[in-house]
Amino acid sequence: MLAQLPGHMAPVTPILFFTALLCLGSLPKPSIWADPGPRIPRWGSVTIWCLGPPKASEFRLHTVRDSKWEYMEESPAHRGQAYISLRNLNVHRAGQYQCSYTSAHHRAQRSDPLTLVLTGLSSAPLLKAHPSPVVASGRSVSLSCSSSNMKGTFHLLKEGDAEPRHLEPQFSQGRWQANFSLGPVNASHGGNYTCYLSASSQPYSWSLPSAPLHLQVTDVFDPPSLSAQPGPLVQSGDNVTLRCSSEKFSVFALTKGDSPPHSLHGQPSPNFPLGPANASHGDRYRCFGGHQLDVLWSKPSDPLDILVAGRGMGSSPELWALPERHVAAGGDVTLLCRSADSADTFYLAQEGSAAEPLRCLLPHPAAPSQANFTLRGLGPAQNITYRCYTSNSSVPHLLSPPSHPLQLQVSDTAVTHTQSEDGAQLNPQVPNSLQY
Repeated sequence: MLAQLPGHMAPVTPILFFTALLCLGSLPKPSIWADPGPRIPRWGSVTIWCLGPPKASEFRLHTVRDSKWEYMEESPAHRGQAYISLRNLNVHRAGQYQCSYTSAHHRAQRSDPLTLVLTGLSSAPLLKAHPSPVVASGRSVSLSCSSSNMKGTFHLLKEGDAEPRHLEPQFSQGRWQANFSLGPVNASHGGNYTCYLSASSQPYSWSLPSAPLHLQVTDVFDPPSLSAQPGPLVQSGDNVTLRCSSEKFSVFALTKGDSPPHSLHGQPSPNFPLGPANASHGDRYRCFGGHQLDVLWSKPSDPLDILVAGRGMGSSPELWALPERHVAAGGDVTLLCRSADSADTFYLAQEGSAAEPLRCLLPHPAAPSQANFTLRGLGPAQNITYRCYTSNSSVPHLLSPPSHPLQLQVSDTAVTHTQSEDGAQLNPQVPNSLQY
């Protein structure tokens, strides 16, 4: 006679009640792992561990491919654990293993399989990223593993992941190749990848690992700002420092040119000294910010153009003020930059300013060439010195030597004469000029 259960529940039948007791009293499945890991170099050593409940005993290591098993030695330091050390591994020891234990005269079910792989049995494959190992968050990237030696299975492993990805190759351009697609990429995809190759007849015997591929993910954080000291326009031979500014990041990286970066090399300092500046430093720069390991990066900063002026880049232009360089407060003035050379770009820069210079593009340049920069609503006591430069779009970051300096003098009362720096009278009528 079964006792009535509390409440209004119907009594459990004897068969169901017995089954519930068996479930409640079943032994937990053990766990199995390899130390230092499941991929061991040829002739290397490994220790396989098995973990059961504290009262577990008589641990066994089973070979999945056949019915063989061997005893594991119980750990004297940790109850419910056992191990077996395998030394001088060869291809016959590679394969899948499970472990089991006994408790209260009952043997527990076996653990999940552990795949033990032997590496170094053939030459390493080649691992590349397409289009680049630097990929923006949300985009996709393909990791290509290839070899000319043999057909088999390629295995892609990310550092820190327990299980590799496997893919059969295709023959293309004289090589066996497998393409592992990643994307849309997020922060979890950043890290080091390696690939291996195994022959179809020996799935647990792998090649040497490929050279590691360092996959970096950008656009994970908001961008820093990039500036130049003393300014973005530098004379050849002078020093300039690019500063990547943000309090959020501990590492910084600088890129040069408009092409997407192929790698980002982080440094703890936000300062990137350039100099003594020469023609090779003239280019477009961006910077990225990251945290410690250079795997995850911010969005790129706004671009900063570094302009290098000096000899060998044309002749110095001339700079004039129209109608004159003495200007009443609140008035306007036009600065005319004229060059004897054919130039399609003119720059007007304030001396001592870190701001980017004003730029004027000519649609139809011809020698001699000229451009006007009109400055409006000048404030009082603005005595500022200007120089102008020229360049051509074929080498846009390389500028001519500077013009002679021209100082604007802003006062409460306008002066009615117009003079250049050397005191010569200027003609205010300048044909074919452009305004900025």
